[in-house]
Amino acid sequence: MAQLGFSDLTEDEAFVVCLYRDWHAGGETRPSFEDMIGTALWHDPLFNHLDDVFGVFLQIAQDRFAIFGVGDLLSSHEEGLLDVLALQIGRKRGDFGDMFRPVSAIPRSGRDALQTRIEASHLCVAAGF
Repeated sequence: MAQLGFSDLTEDEAFVVCLYRDWHAGGETRPSFEDMIGTALWHDPLFNHLDDVFGVFLQIAQDRFAIFGVGDLLSSHEEGLLDVLALQIGRKRGDFGDMFRPVSAIPRSGRDALQTRIEASHLCVAAGF
């Protein structure tokens, strides 16, 4: 089975994974980051659910083995994030449940994994290896 990549995700799913990567890297500046995102998404449908999304981020971040994907490829930890969002928040709010799919329902094209391999081979050739 191919590794899940950003090209396999909907716009909302990809945005939330990117948001999670930035949020997690923020450390002590997370409250400021959350306020900034809230301001930026004022007119987005996701705005009404940001407290739930950040709550899931906090829940998932408790995992001390959090591993992030490389580039356009998602880690199993980030796939778990999508599953939690789809199941936990989707059950809580019917209108929000359509934004996120369980990972098992996302078709894996393998495009991102292939692109990553191609880019890595270009680096090897360019370096003379």
